[in-house]
Amino acid sequence: MPTGGRRTRPGGRAAGARALVVAAAAALGGCGLADRPAGDLTIAEIDSERLTWPEFEAYLAVNLPDEPTQEDPPDERAAVLSRLLDNFVLEALLLREARRAGFDAGDREVEAYLRMGADEHSREPRLEAAALEAVRRVLIVQKFRESWLRKTVRITPQMIEASVAEQRRELVPRESVVLRALLLASPEQAQQVYEEIRRRRMTFNEAVVAYANAPGQGLPVEMGRDGLPPELDAAIAGLRTGRVTPPVELHGSTYLFELVARHRGTVVAEEELRVRAEEELLERLRREALARLERDLRAGARVRILRDSLPFSYVPEAPG
Repeated sequence: MPTGGRRTRPGGRAAGARALVVAAAAALGGCGLADRPAGDLTIAEIDSERLTWPEFEAYLAVNLPDEPTQEDPPDERAAVLSRLLDNFVLEALLLREARRAGFDAGDREVEAYLRMGADEHSREPRLEAAALEAVRRVLIVQKFRESWLRKTVRITPQMIEASVAEQRRELVPRESVVLRALLLASPEQAQQVYEEIRRRRMTFNEAVVAYANAPGQGLPVEMGRDGLPPELDAAIAGLRTGRVTPPVELHGSTYLFELVARHRGTVVAEEELRVRAEEELLERLRREALARLERDLRAGARVRILRDSLPFSYVPEAPG
């Protein structure tokens, strides 16, 4: 079950099912756990519930990302396995709540899940039973989470309106402009050059050749209107392309700018804007709600990691 923040293999859930029943032996054989415990050794406890190594072994077959091998640094291998163990414990917490709420998954659902990516002729016999149970756990937890989210997450029209108003600038790309800049020695010189250009006695190119005193002056640069200094944005507000601004004071220096081009932002229809804002809002609320659920479940249970039973050095997750 994918819970918490972890790396995943390409291919999503189908790849997970395939890894579970097709490549389970390879995944576990190459993960640097040659001395893995035998039997039903308990590796963690949730209140009075025991979590055993075989259960975690089946969980690894689904969730082990980019299998760590003996060639990987031991610290990195231990950190990856520790986070997977944390997620395995979280899945067990969710599974307990799901079963209390009456959720289950039948054999047909499990088989349908496996058919998404598994080769029926390539299953690893040693992990067959554990694999089926691991898939059943995944399906039960998925049902519970989706049901819980439907009951918990509510979006009102007022929330959508607030989200649209808050994110409008990000959701609707604004205009960008292509400018060429020329730094002049003084405000007086800038005004003189501007008058020469305005009266068509000199082009901006000629001004750059005559007055540029640093490399890169006069090169076209595209910038978003949102990122322009207010003085410059005001100077180009009504300017036609190909024209030059009056002198602009920026950070104690005086510039002339030629407006080369304007690129209008993509116009997003109000309905599309609202749909996008609602989707983003829903995703954020679901993420926050699941995080609260997981915190509450952890806080309401006594969880113990039995480090001496593990074939790797458990690394606690850093705070924050």
